[in-house]
Amino acid sequence: MFFVTINGKQHLMKLNQTVEMVRLLKGNKQTITVRYPGHTETIALQK
Repeated sequence: MFFVTINGKQHLMKLNQTVEMVRLLKGNKQTITVRYPGHTETIALQK
């Protein structure tokens, strides 16, 4: 489970869940990978 901020709102997401057209593809202790229309992006987690 990961806290993901989308459009200024924080969501608790699990792998392969989609919220507001953003899908959480994978994640670990350092990064998450998300897909949204037209893009796939790996994002470093913040502490």
